[in-house]
Amino acid sequence: MGELNNSLAKLNRILSSEHSIAILELLSNGLKVDDETLKKLGMERRTFYYILKEFRENGLVIKKGNKYMLSLLGFYVYSVENELSGWLKNKNEINLLNEYMNSSETFKVTNALLKSLENIIGISKFEPVRVYADWYSLVESLVIMIRTAKESINMASRYVDSNVLRVMLEAAQKGVTIKLVTDNTYSAIRAKYYLALLSNEENKAIARQLFTFNNVFVKTTHVPYSFIITDQEEVGMEIPDVFGEKAFLLGIQFRSPTIAEKMSTIMEKMYQTSEQDTIIHALLQEVKD
Repeated sequence: MGELNNSLAKLNRILSSEHSIAILELLSNGLKVDDETLKKLGMERRTFYYILKEFRENGLVIKKGNKYMLSLLGFYVYSVENELSGWLKNKNEINLLNEYMNSSETFKVTNALLKSLENIIGISKFEPVRVYADWYSLVESLVIMIRTAKESINMASRYVDSNVLRVMLEAAQKGVTIKLVTDNTYSAIRAKYYLALLSNEENKAIARQLFTFNNVFVKTTHVPYSFIITDQEEVGMEIPDVFGEKAFLLGIQFRSPTIAEKMSTIMEKMYQTSEQDTIIHALLQEVKD
């Protein structure tokens, strides 16, 4: 332990120099020492070579040809320093999180704070992914996600389910904005789903109300896999069975503002290039008649 502690102390001393992090960053892409490099760093040649010498003696840097570059240990140290920099840049948010932790055993992390922390350390440290291996469990999860949505629901779906449409109607009645993209790949199968759905009066009433709300938008296009984003935070995704036409393999659900933002961008592109869902339109006309 004495030798290990001594090595750690040396690394801490080397990295405490005000120029160390800047030099590590340059070394991460390979560095050829010249006047332009020294000017960029704002340091004298002998100071640079002194730091570089210590880096090499402690295993952070290797020389390849006429270039200096980070060793495996150097890359690891550099990545840790970058991560630490991320924490320091968000120290106000970290302090806020600490206040929450100190004041209560259970604390609520705001969306902005959650996203900042996610970019630094990964969301799985707060809320692990949940996996659903059967369709019925996934539908139960979808129902909860939709029912708890407060502002928005963006959903692309290869399927039609009466329970899901029922809670979507509840959400629409509460003023939640719903954007739905249905799958037009298998029109005959899709038509069969809708006809089965509207085979009773209760489902007809749900369809009549849901798809005529001003805050509900529906279009159709090719949907390779189903997904849902609620309130730009919660994400649910289907992993389809590649060997089965329209077959469900499993589903996952997690909270991730960063991934939700990316999925929302995909959803918006899908929606903008989608067409009117003629089957829904025709069935609604039938229901109205």
